[in-house]
Amino acid sequence: MENLTLIVTPEKRPLIDTVEIIGLSLSIVIGTLLNMMVFCQLVRTSRAPTASTSFLTGPYQINSFTLFKVNLMITDFAILLLHALGKVVWLTTFEWKLGNSGCKIYQFLSAFTYYSNSNMVVAIGLDRLKVVYTSHIQGATSVRRVRFMISVAWILAAICSLPQLYVWQTVNPEPHWIQCSTVWEIAAFAGKSTPEFESAKLAYEMFHQAMVFFLPFLILLSSYLLIVIRLLHYTLRPVSSLLEVRNSTAGQHTCLRMTNVPSSDQYLLSSTETLQAELCGVGKPIKKFKIPGSKHVKQLKCLLMGTSFSSRIMQKRGTACLGSIRSCCRNADVSVVDKSLPVWRRQLRSRIFLTSLAVVIAHVALWLPYNLLNTWRFVDINNYEWAMDNGGRLLEDLIVFNSLINPILYMYETK
Repeated sequence: MENLTLIVTPEKRPLIDTVEIIGLSLSIVIGTLLNMMVFCQLVRTSRAPTASTSFLTGPYQINSFTLFKVNLMITDFAILLLHALGKVVWLTTFEWKLGNSGCKIYQFLSAFTYYSNSNMVVAIGLDRLKVVYTSHIQGATSVRRVRFMISVAWILAAICSLPQLYVWQTVNPEPHWIQCSTVWEIAAFAGKSTPEFESAKLAYEMFHQAMVFFLPFLILLSSYLLIVIRLLHYTLRPVSSLLEVRNSTAGQHTCLRMTNVPSSDQYLLSSTETLQAELCGVGKPIKKFKIPGSKHVKQLKCLLMGTSFSSRIMQKRGTACLGSIRSCCRNADVSVVDKSLPVWRRQLRSRIFLTSLAVVIAHVALWLPYNLLNTWRFVDINNYEWAMDNGGRLLEDLIVFNSLINPILYMYETK
């Protein structure tokens, strides 16, 4: 967050400020429209069954990954309509008109949008790591975990933003001209700064830089490295005879048995694997079922649903029977997935995995340039100030542009 103490007037507005006003304004309008469109689409179409869900009548709840997308979208709205819009107003007027309390609240909310957005992306990365390493069913447990992670992300963002209420306040560089700036800039402007005060400024700026980007970046990097290691580990250990279909003697249920699969490999039947089962129909015609809660109602033959198979149930009962809500199948033959395709490739081809990876890559790519430039001030303040005066401030607008890119990435996953 840059300070707002530049003593200039609209008549002296640099060309780069005009470019920034136009770019931010377009990003706000286009980004808000895209986010609204995708938000409505997500809420309308992304539904998942609960333990009490009736297969035909519902109710259905928003699934776990959609919860992440909705909350990340809220942070994108906040970046566009709080941080970016506030910056456009200041660049247009070069004056702060909301008073001291408004200065503190705006800077708190502006930092809060950054922290919450970054924290939400970290939560997505950690959730993908959990999914890859888990070996038990992901249903209501997944939704509860995601809600907890989202709550922690919001709370941490609020805590990290609290210092903004202290370090920002208004100042009058000239009579009848008010600016919103940090206590350090105000002290320097008044000639009252001390080495201790400057050290406090350095400590706070390093804390902000680390918490808003570099610590989240390290967590994301570690998470996806662990995911790659896990997937490569299973690529080098091909599994044969994953499933054995066993019809019950009563002729009422079809069960799956895990055979020749070590307990550590049972994770392979994960949320990215969808096994279709066709009704054998002992003397009965094949039934078809409609899945409600979707814009495009699909008519499917007996679909084995759920985010994963429970290895715990398999170990306890020796089989995993198809239940009423998890499938509409009885007396079914289950098609086995293509074992010629490595497991890690099947994981990577999941739309959820690809969408989450794209969101993370876009976040890092668009946030990294500005944060690297900001970090350079700890090395060479003179070159940093020169860069900021010659277009470096435009790099911060890439963060705003990220809020325009995210809904485009969500569109792929919802197709």
